[in-house]
Amino acid sequence: MQAKKTYQQFITGLFLLFIFLIGYLREAMFLVINAVYEKKEFPYNSAYITPPDFLYQWSDTTLLYLKWGLTLFFSLIFTGLTLWLIHYYFKIKKYNQFTILIYGTLILFAATISIIGIIINSFDNVYTLSRFVIGLVQSPLVSLVLFTLFYFISSQHKTKHA
Repeated sequence: MQAKKTYQQFITGLFLLFIFLIGYLREAMFLVINAVYEKKEFPYNSAYITPPDFLYQWSDTTLLYLKWGLTLFFSLIFTGLTLWLIHYYFKIKKYNQFTILIYGTLILFAATISIIGIIINSFDNVYTLSRFVIGLVQSPLVSLVLFTLFYFISSQHKTKHA
């Protein structure tokens, strides 16, 4: 039984590292795309990655569509990875549901703020808040917070019933 728990902890640790790696790759991609969009030459992106030549041939509109598509993609990736992590380690349906609720709320809030900004022709004024919220969804932070929260709750529950 102890070997199985140790294996589970090892896989969980690797998976958390994988989530952080995906977060780094996402950040590097966006830094490169933003550098091209803002017409900055290498090495004026903090990832110090030379942008591929084809990005310089794309229009600003195409780059914005790419960023929106990647935002959706990474939002779904982080939601799925976090849900898998929580399910794999805890196997508690309520934790899975809470994870979906948190990610769904963050995504819905960011989308609502953006839509309101577009409707009232004031998207520039709400972009920073919307970007911050959707940025949380696309980062390892929510995964780490939820995992820590559920770990603490589970530890407290085991202590009370021991």
